[in-house]
This record gives sequence, C-alpha cells and structure tokens, in this order.
Amino acid sequence: MVVRALRIQLVLDMDTGNATADEFAHRAHAMQRFSEAGTTIGYRRNLHRIRDVAGNPHLLVHCEERLRGAANPTQSAYGTPGAGSPMHFLGAMLADAAGFKYLHVPYQGSGPATQDVLSGQIASAIVPVPAVVQLSEPGRLRVLATTGPERSTSLPDVPTVKEAGFPALEFSEWFGILLPTKTDMEIATSLNGVVRNAMKTDEFKSRLVKLSLEPAGSSMSDFAQRMRADTARWAPIIKASGFAAD
Repeated sequence: MVVRALRIQLVLDMDTGNATADEFAHRAHAMQRFSEAGTTIGYRRNLHRIRDVAGNPHLLVHCEERLRGAANPTQSAYGTPGAGSPMHFLGAMLADAAGFKYLHVPYQGSGPATQDVLSGQIASAIVPVPAVVQLSEPGRLRVLATTGPERSTSLPDVPTVKEAGFPALEFSEWFGILLPTKTDMEIATSLNGVVRNAMKTDEFKSRLVKLSLEPAGSSMSDFAQRMRADTARWAPIIKASGFAAD
C-alpha cells in the first residue's frame, strides 16, 4: 500500500527474533546492497523515525506433561529464538524477579525452540505470539503469560506478565519505518502521512490479525522517544547479564 502510493522501493528488515544465522546474513547483504543504491529503509543509527506500525509481544509457554514428569535440571531451562534476543534477557529478568535458576537454551529461531518444548527436550520457552498461536489452541502447549501491556487479541484468555505479578517483564517488539537522515524532512513527513492512512485500511488491519500482531501507530516524536527509552532500558540489563556478542 505504501509502496504503491509513493512509488518507491523499500527494504523490510523485520527483526522479530525468528531468523536463523543464514537469514541474518542474507538481510545484511541486502541492506548493504540497497544502501549503496541510496534506497535503504532499515534499523540503523542516525535515522528519521517515521512511525511504528505494529507490536509483537512474547509468550512464556511450557509443556504440561514435561512439568508433571520426574525432577530434572532441564525443567528449569527455557528456549528462545537466539542468544542476545529480548526473549533471552526476559528469561534472565524472570529468574531474578522470581528467585530461581533458569537455564537459557538458545535456538536458531522460534520454531526449533517451540518444537523442543513439545517433544519434552526443554520445559519452557519464551517466543513471539505468532509462533505458538495455532499450537496453543488444541492444548498442545500451555501459555502462561504475555509480555504485552494488554492481553493479546489472539489469546485473550492469557494474562499479561503484569497481571501475573511481574510488571518489569512488560515488553513488546515493534515494527517500524525509518529513513536515512539525509532524506528531506518534507519527504519523511509525507511518508508518515501515507503510512498513517494505510494503517486505517481494512486490508492492513486484516493482515495484522492474520500475523497475530498488535496495531501500533505513534507519532514521529513518540516513536523516536520509544527507541531512546528501549536503549536506556536494555543497556543495563544486557550489561548485568554478562552477555557479549561473538
């Protein structure tokens, strides 16, 4: 919709924590190629923050049969889509807040982590909502809580982490649109308007529902403030965890 309105080419860098190492490498190559052509839109420093368009909270899930089994150290383990992901640090924060040891098991994507919960290899996982919506419906997984500020429209019976007594774990990843700072502000403002109008359409809303994403849509200034707040929040958490990227 936005592409049709502006007649431009976009690169979508949707970092939801589900990508494998090969997919991240492919993204990096694509972003570099379009950067050289001067048409990149992605998550980088020194950018015009146009608008966030959707939110993606996470879920804490576990396998009932696994937790009913005999005592086992792996029952205190949780899987995530990867080391260094928000889900990795949310698990560390949960362990600290609840006062128990929670072993992190990183995977390459939400799919493998979820499958290992189902097969009993690990007892629990923290993954994005879309990764487990279909699996939770037939009761294959028990969803304990969502990290979103409100209950998920896809899983309305699941309480939020705030309702569960852990408000510090509230978090939702965002999908947003950004432009290089060299872009004229008039163009940035025009894009913001086009995106705002596109988000009001039934086509956009129905696609969010199909993807199990939550609608967003703050102003340019609010979006910029959210990015600054995220940086301020996660920097000390990452430092305290001792995590270091390879």
